[in-house]
Amino acid sequence: MNRPIGVTILAVLQLINSIFATLGGIYILFFRTAIFQRIPETENLPQSPTFIAGFAIILIIIGLIGFLLAYGLYTLKGWAWLIALTLNILSIFSSLSAIIFNPTKKGGDTFGLIIASVIVYYLLRPEVKRAFGKN
Repeated sequence: MNRPIGVTILAVLQLINSIFATLGGIYILFFRTAIFQRIPETENLPQSPTFIAGFAIILIIIGLIGFLLAYGLYTLKGWAWLIALTLNILSIFSSLSAIIFNPTKKGGDTFGLIIASVIVYYLLRPEVKRAFGKN
């Protein structure tokens, strides 16, 4: 079956996101000391180079998993459909909770809610499900 154009777009966007996450994690890992020195003392963040390194490693792992997901979406693997659907449903709940519990900063959360909702709707369309072998 031919790959729907929207799935190709999702795979490319996932690839781009993975590149940024991986490169961002690598950047943070190598420059964590400089980053640590630039964090203001008044921030409510753990101020430790070890914490920053841990965050960078998690970001790199997320990026590498994202590469696998982009491949799965591009090649129409059923597991990629399930993971993309699950992650976007979780993103909907995350955005909703952020909007409810932090009403002063809604812009990005509302945008994230809309994007995740559109992706879930798209992934559940019959022709997309069929392309991934889901009935």
